Amino acid sequence: MKNYLIVGYYGYENAGDELLLERTLELLTELEEPAFFHVLYNKRNIKKIEGKPNCKFINRWSFMAISQAIKKSDAIVFGGGGLFQDTTSAKSFLYYLGILTFALVLKKPVYFLAQGFSPIKRVGLRLIFGLFIKGVKKISVRDEVSFKTIKKLRYPLKKLTLATDLAFNHEQIIHNKEPREFIGISYRMFNDLSLNKEVLAQFLNQFDKKNLVFLNLHTPFDYEAFRDLLPLKSIAQ
Repeated sequence: MKNYLIVGYYGYENAGDELLLERTLELLTELEEPAFFHVLYNKRNIKKIEGKPNCKFINRWSFMAISQAIKKSDAIVFGGGGLFQDTTSAKSFLYYLGILTFALVLKKPVYFLAQGFSPIKRVGLRLIFGLFIKGVKKISVRDEVSFKTIKKLRYPLKKLTLATDLAFNHEQIIHNKEPREFIGISYRMFNDLSLNKEVLAQFLNQFDKKNLVFLNLHTPFDYEAFRDLLPLKSIAQ
């Protein structure tokens, strides 16, 4: 049985990231069955997901647990998302870079699966990252911007693949006895984005409220945004 360590931003009640985790596990299981997975996860929510077959969820902030998982693993997979970015701060970037470095020091095979890479702003981080990714076995990216970003870092093109976002590569069949047309609404507040809520409310009020579905993709942030929007109109959550 092959052992994998799955690295990502998991356990923070973000539907997108949890979907990326599910798809990563599915793909690796299809590739190597049977397989066992150690998954870095937010400690607060580990109990909610415990019991998943062939998986052990470990505290993503425990250096001891992470180091032991790396030692036990046959391969380390950074599974989907945009992990290596310094747009908001360098802390997250350094966290994942530390895991990558430790894995390479132990000569463990490392793979980047459907990653998203925006241009790295800090020169020092860009130089260090460009040096360390040379040790990554294979990299697949989810868009052309990411492909160009990695290409500029002189990563071997023969090991670089332009793929797709794992969230859009997820097959799920939904059986509904009463087919209906729904309008999904993902609404989120940003400090740097001024959205005219009255205009949005007027737009939504054109539709039957029974056909409006608010997508709570990131708890509790999306829910708070809904509460901010809902009083302005007569539709229900």
